[in-house]
Amino acid sequence: MGKSNRLELLEHLPTVGSTDIPKTLVSALIHANKDDAWLMNSDADYCQRKLLEYLVVSSRVLAEHRDEYDISHEELRSLGDGIAMIAELILSCNHVTTTYQEMPVTRAEAKS
Repeated sequence: MGKSNRLELLEHLPTVGSTDIPKTLVSALIHANKDDAWLMNSDADYCQRKLLEYLVVSSRVLAEHRDEYDISHEELRSLGDGIAMIAELILSCNHVTTTYQEMPVTRAEAKS
């Protein structure tokens, strides 16, 4: 993949959330050798699935036990911030897997 195509992927990465984690991870992926790129993609896919699973399960538990909890305003804010950060990490992992899929040279080399 040419240098201009790599920079183009980073330029078109949407700005979402409050950290530079998505751009940092995608930049690391773009500059990684084929084996490291494959491992990053694999790890990102796994993390994304497990973080989504965590959100689903924890939401279900909170919904089932909502009347049992006395949550303060600060705790509720902290819970919301934590959920937002988990969502940002899921999005970051998604950017890694999407970018990896858009790098056909890397994917072809990784299979050989």
